[in-house]
Amino acid sequence: MQKGAEAVHAANSDVFIILFGLSFDKDLSFLHKRPTNLTFNGKLVFEIHQYGFKDGGTWSEDNANQACGEVLNEMMSKGAPVLEQGYPLFVSEFGVDQRGTNVNDDNRYFNFFLGLATEFDYDRTLWTHVGSYYLRDGIVGLDEYYGVLDWNWFDIRNSSFLQRISVIRTPFQGTGYTETHPHKVIFHPMTRLCVQGTSLLQPLDLGPCSEAEAWGYAPANTFESWKLGQPVKLNMICSDDSSKWDIISDS
Repeated sequence: MQKGAEAVHAANSDVFIILFGLSFDKDLSFLHKRPTNLTFNGKLVFEIHQYGFKDGGTWSEDNANQACGEVLNEMMSKGAPVLEQGYPLFVSEFGVDQRGTNVNDDNRYFNFFLGLATEFDYDRTLWTHVGSYYLRDGIVGLDEYYGVLDWNWFDIRNSSFLQRISVIRTPFQGTGYTETHPHKVIFHPMTRLCVQGTSLLQPLDLGPCSEAEAWGYAPANTFESWKLGQPVKLNMICSDDSSKWDIISDS
């Protein structure tokens, strides 16, 4: 891998060098014991792939909150060496079966992925744009169910999927955001919307993240709900039972 990086650098010193991990580009933990040692710096980037089917049935077999924690811990343990050594890391492949039939693995995984992509705001590349192949796996005209386009390369395969990923097409951090005060948004991955409204009189609502309120942690305000399934609103009184919440997510 290092010899390949040196060869590319020797051929063109102006390009970035992208290195990928083991186990179908999922594991970079080997860098703990074997960090890269190159003659150049400032141009090395690492990539990983992230799909629900790579998590070995976790999404369909486990509680969703537990699955999120397990997968997040695994991702951080296998990708953390790159971040610890100061290198950029991006998800060069992610995606789902856009027929929507793989309910547990894809739907649960993708809620997790959208939340993670929003929080860390990392670069990513969707697999894939194509709708079908001339020839793949020995099959002529094989349909690509992960493709944005349909088999004919004419219509959108799943318009609701494009709506869901629209929220992460706009960065939450980085260039152009230094003029604003850092703040938090409350993101709901399943709807790709963010919590709106700070009125003490009206229930909280969901809306476009571009119009989301700026949130911060403070003891003065809490969320209140009197019964399961009832609307949630802000409350200035934080000591009563209706304002006590348990954290159930492992991530």
